[in-house]
Amino acid sequence: LDDMDASFSHGSDTGAFIAAKHLSIMGCSWDGQLGGGHILRTPYQESGRISNNYFGRPSSDGSVLKFHAPIQGASGVTAGLFSEKVCICDNTFQGAAATGVVAIEPQNQTEDERHKNIIFERNYVMAGTGSQLVMQVQGEHEKLTIRNNVFNGSDVTTAFPVFMELRDSPTANYYGGGMRVYNNTFYSSAARQFRAISIPSVSALTAGIEVYNNLAYGPGSTSNAFYYDSGHTSISKGNNSSDAQILTNPLFSSIPTTATQLSDTDFKPTSSSYAISGGVFSDFVFDDRIYGRRAVNDMGAQES
Repeated sequence: LDDMDASFSHGSDTGAFIAAKHLSIMGCSWDGQLGGGHILRTPYQESGRISNNYFGRPSSDGSVLKFHAPIQGASGVTAGLFSEKVCICDNTFQGAAATGVVAIEPQNQTEDERHKNIIFERNYVMAGTGSQLVMQVQGEHEKLTIRNNVFNGSDVTTAFPVFMELRDSPTANYYGGGMRVYNNTFYSSAARQFRAISIPSVSALTAGIEVYNNLAYGPGSTSNAFYYDSGHTSISKGNNSSDAQILTNPLFSSIPTTATQLSDTDFKPTSSSYAISGGVFSDFVFDDRIYGRRAVNDMGAQES
C-alpha cells in the first residue's frame, strides 16, 4: 500500500485490519477524523515495513496502531507463528481522546501472542488530549528495539500520562530477551505529572531490558519520574533520570508547536546542553533520528 490517502469516520470500526507476509505500507495518510475506531490493526506480520506514513486522530476508544501476533495454540495458517522481522519507522502517529496511541501487545489479557525481531525507530508519536499510556508494550517478545523516536505530550490533559510502558506478558509463557529502549526523546509542555518510561511489574520475562541514553524534558511538569522500574532488574545507563534534570532545559535548537511533522532542528541539543556526550556507547545505535552519524554519545533521538 503506497501513497494512499484515506479517512475513517464511521462508527467504531477499524480503518485497516491487515494480516500479511511481506506487508509494505509506505507514504500513506490515514485520518480517523476523531470518529473511526483504530486506525491500523494488524494481527500478524512477517517481513514487513510500515514507514513514512501519517496515521492519526482515532475515536475516543481507538488506538492509532495496534500490532498483535498470532495466538499460540490456535488453529489456522498462522498457528504457532510469531509476528516478526518488521520495521516500523519514520512515521507520525497522532493521538486524540483515546488513552493509547501505539500498542505492541496481545489482543486481550488471556492470549499468548509473540513478537520477534521488531524495530520501532525514528517515529514521531504525538499524544492526544486523553492519552494516558502513549505507547504500551506488553507481551512475549524477543529482540524488540525502540530507538531514536520522539514522544510529544504537549496536548495531554489527563492527570498522569505515561509515555512508554513496558509490561509483562499476560500469559507469562515466554520471553526471548533482547528488549532495548535507546535514545528516545520525551517532551511535554503540559502542566501535568510526567513519567517517560514505566516498567510497573518486572519478572523473569522482562528482566534485563536495556534502557540507554533517553532524554526527557517537561518544563511544565508538576511531578516527575523519568524512569520507574518496580523490580530494579532492568539495565539503565546514560538517561537523565533525575527529577531535577527533567525540569532542566536541554537547550534544544527548536521545539515544534502544532505541526505534525518535525523539522530537522526540533529537539536537537545545542552547545552547553547536558545531553551532549551525556550518554553511553551502544552497539545498537549508529545514527540518529535524521540519519546523522552518532559520534559523541548524545542523549535523546537527535545528535548535536
